[in-house]
Amino acid sequence: MLSREETKKYVREKWIIRSEEDCWVPLYLLVPKNAKGKLPAILCAHGHGSYGKDSVAGVHFNDPNRKAEITRLNYNYADVPDAIAAIAPKPLLIENGASDTCFWIHSALKAHEVVRRAYQVAGKPENLWIEVFAGEHSFSGRMALNSSKNSLKERTNKPSRNTETAPRRACSNL
Repeated sequence: MLSREETKKYVREKWIIRSEEDCWVPLYLLVPKNAKGKLPAILCAHGHGSYGKDSVAGVHFNDPNRKAEITRLNYNYADVPDAIAAIAPKPLLIENGASDTCFWIHSALKAHEVVRRAYQVAGKPENLWIEVFAGEHSFSGRMALNSSKNSLKERTNKPSRNTETAPRRACSNL
């Protein structure tokens, strides 16, 4: 751990981990205050814009430009439909801004169908949540908490050997 910062709602830790030999990845871990037990997690692999992952994790150093970017971007991330579909049958939330100019809505809707079919074939269509929201290339966040709660509720009703995790969050750029 490189640093630790207390905020009103969570503790933000900065880490560098080795993802493979000679490859190091900086990351932030945000842990809700007063949390106990297993919690849902959302992985944001990187950020967009001038400040990269800092903005995704809410790091602004009281800089008005950074604060403005956090508000403006609200973030989303990229992958291809087949790679996203490979997550099935594990819980997954996909968010798409209807006005996203990085991943046009007509392409997003086609990608959603690929992912939806994978979940149907896997016999777990209930583990997929897709939200198309009014907005651009950003996170909506409206469904994140409920999808995580539903996933955790399902996990607590299963034997402890279950390896399913809380919903992964794909982003507007499938």
